[in-house]
Amino acid sequence: MNTALAAPITGVTPPYLFGVIGKLKAEHAGFTLMVYDPRNAQDYDVIRHPFRDGTTTSLSVTFPVTISGQKGFYGVRGVYSSKQGLDLATIPALIDLPEAAESILTKDGYWYLSTRVQQYLYHYPESPDIGWGLFAEGAISDGNPNPLKWHFIAGLGGQGLFPSRTQDHWGIGYFKYGLSDDLVRGLAKVGGSMPFDPTFFIEDEEGLEAFYNLFVTPWLRITADLQRVHPHETSRDNATVGAVRVQLRF
Repeated sequence: MNTALAAPITGVTPPYLFGVIGKLKAEHAGFTLMVYDPRNAQDYDVIRHPFRDGTTTSLSVTFPVTISGQKGFYGVRGVYSSKQGLDLATIPALIDLPEAAESILTKDGYWYLSTRVQQYLYHYPESPDIGWGLFAEGAISDGNPNPLKWHFIAGLGGQGLFPSRTQDHWGIGYFKYGLSDDLVRGLAKVGGSMPFDPTFFIEDEEGLEAFYNLFVTPWLRITADLQRVHPHETSRDNATVGAVRVQLRF
């Protein structure tokens, strides 16, 4: 349920895209090319004036690999955008700079690289598509203007933890997101030059999440979820969050 694990945050892919996606499936690899407006397509201006602020290009390659009879997928992704962004190293200058002049504190373009793996560790002999394994992803970016410098996620999960419950899904994962050094230093300087505000002081965020999705009937599933998160705001305590979700199919 935590976005950090369910849909890893990159800082280079908006929630809604306006652009084109092309896929090519070769014998030993799959390729995905994306060219899109770097802005969130929920903004109507993206539709009216597409690519006005630049273009983002993403290329990913996925390789299917079988190890000791267990299927797996390994991939890499590279992204480059020509969009301008705030030069995070200049954050302290925003205190005294007139708003009309803030546009000079920009940095052209940003990049992002990631690698990921999904590898079965066990599958049921009678059904090779039912089993569980490990997943992991690591990424790094320029960290300026992208507020995220890097992230790492890893865990175990899949289907059929118990032989008698092969329709159940489960997972446990860990994540950590590293913030831009320029962002952290810049906000710390801003906080030091103003009346103390703890929200100016931030650090890396990390957390754990575990869930179990119980198959009751073909039309009813119940999920229990538990999270423990160390937030990026230093003024906040660690949080423990539990949830129960019920899914009905009609």
